[in-house]
Amino acid sequence: MSFVDNIIAPQEFNDRVNMPEATRLDDDRFLVIFKSMQSGAVVGKVGTIDGNDVITWGTEYQVPTPAISTGLSTIALDGDRALVIGCNTSGQAVAYTATVAGDVVTYGTKFIWNGDTSYMCLAKLDATHFCINFVNNGGDRRGRHIVGTITGNNISFGTPTYWTTETSTNSPTCIGIDATHFCSLSCGAVTNIVQISIATVTNGNQISDGPVYDFNVGTRLTYSPDLLLLDPTHLAIFTQYGASTQILADIDGDSLVLGESEVLSSYSYGYIKSVIVDETKVLAFFQDDFTSKGAIRVGTYTDEIINWEDDIQLINDVNTLQPDLCVMNDYRVIGAHYNGNTLQDGMISIFNLNHPAIPMSLLFSQSSVKKNIRGKAKEGFIRPTIAEFFTSKNFYEVLSSRFMVATGGIVTTDGDYKIHKFLSSGTFEVTTLSDETTLEALVVAGGGSSGFGTAYTSSAGGGGGFLAVTDFTIALQQYAITVGEGGMQVAYGDASGINGGDSVFSTITAIGGGGGMQGMNGVGSAKSGGSGGGANSDGSVGSGVAGQGHSGGNSTRKDYGGGGGGAGSAGGTKDGGIGRQSSISGNDAWYAGGGAGWHGVEVLGGGGYYFKPAGTPNTGGGGAASNAGRYAGGSGIVIIRYKFQ
Repeated sequence: MSFVDNIIAPQEFNDRVNMPEATRLDDDRFLVIFKSMQSGAVVGKVGTIDGNDVITWGTEYQVPTPAISTGLSTIALDGDRALVIGCNTSGQAVAYTATVAGDVVTYGTKFIWNGDTSYMCLAKLDATHFCINFVNNGGDRRGRHIVGTITGNNISFGTPTYWTTETSTNSPTCIGIDATHFCSLSCGAVTNIVQISIATVTNGNQISDGPVYDFNVGTRLTYSPDLLLLDPTHLAIFTQYGASTQILADIDGDSLVLGESEVLSSYSYGYIKSVIVDETKVLAFFQDDFTSKGAIRVGTYTDEIINWEDDIQLINDVNTLQPDLCVMNDYRVIGAHYNGNTLQDGMISIFNLNHPAIPMSLLFSQSSVKKNIRGKAKEGFIRPTIAEFFTSKNFYEVLSSRFMVATGGIVTTDGDYKIHKFLSSGTFEVTTLSDETTLEALVVAGGGSSGFGTAYTSSAGGGGGFLAVTDFTIALQQYAITVGEGGMQVAYGDASGINGGDSVFSTITAIGGGGGMQGMNGVGSAKSGGSGGGANSDGSVGSGVAGQGHSGGNSTRKDYGGGGGGAGSAGGTKDGGIGRQSSISGNDAWYAGGGAGWHGVEVLGGGGYYFKPAGTPNTGGGGAASNAGRYAGGSGIVIIRYKFQ
């Protein structure tokens, strides 16, 4: 197994650039906006990344003049639209829409949204709204922010507000929390105090400012900070100058609770960017001041804490300036920066967080303790050297430490296990495999309905087939899930009940429960199925499928209907057969019980009875016997369980 492709060596995308910004358009395409130091123009071009991590570049398209000179920032609004902002050579704050068709970029009309402006940062709120945190050069240079709206190629702005109490601010950054909340951060150039606040968007593009919180990361000026939304109520704050530090903050409306500051890297300066992938993997990309080379550090976000791997990985041999990140598909992250060792060549790196089944930093780490974002040590994980890794049992232990990831159905958790519950047909897709390639599954078919009864009582339907598998081998693919419907009510007339539908997960097929015997003339047969339908004293019961259910029961009288078979036992003279119990969902539950015969009582497993004659939905229970009606069986269910952490 090869480990060399975790980091793809930086690739040059342009000569002499400044302020490179990368933003994701869709799974395979991203947009890079940068200032050309040769022409002085700001240009954009689309990169397309294939499954082999090869990037194909489109043509460069120039943003209309006058050129943006400072404060360049861009975001993608969706797969074919982006927004570009910055300050032009006259000091005006300008904004342009960018429409992307394939790899062709077309810019909209220039919109001037502020006068004398310098630094700024742009963040997306939703597909038509965005926020900007910026420094107004006029007056006391307090931090300001503003909300904008995009309609087609038109851009409109609300009223900006001064939100910092610090003057002479710089290095503004911001991040959208949801469609109506965003967080702004700015640094005091004189006092070195960092200020942060959450704003609420009202009336589409107006701002209601929340409290302002101060913290000081040291005696030196904080430069190029970054904000990372970990989940809807937790935020990571990264600051940079002399040392990379990070703080975890709890979000409550427009209030913040700041945690303790911790050093992420002792040798770092000037630039840092961060992303979170698949809600759990955190990547920080920064300049290592000790070497001036590009560096990354990887962590895992769980239980409101970032557990960082110990080592810092150098990704190249060049002076890495102004990094930016965007997340693509398959756990790949695009890193844009420029090379300070040359005439500022623009560079693109690819970080693959999903290759192959081990953490990126594991091969290079030799420390025995890793720390989380609040500064607490997490012990008990000894990392080998490279030689030790390939020659010891740690190699196999590490490969098995990766967990399965999948989508589909209603997803819940039970301790370290994830449960996917399908109440109707759908798709279960495995997107990441662990070394352990098996899972648990429960497949229950729909229950059968009871027959029609007037002169004589009809008989009950059988429970759906019940199959529980504890070691089903899984592959990296999509699986169609079929959940069987309960047998339908029969029409008026001389008719036996209708069988329930089969439930299917891959090669596991549970057979629908059999319909109960009709009760018009007291002569006939019940239907076979996962569990068989019941019959009267003279009729023939339906049989069950071995390993899935049991046969129905005969009543003791011709004018009475018998009970339907269940997954746990055969139907009785009155009662339905009991179902079977499963705790796959994290709680004990019963499935696939037979419907009750005439005068029968309720049994475990969702089968119908006198007070609730239809089978319970998503249990696979059979419909109950009746002397004046006919009752449907309950629909089936598919439940999948696997370890996810």
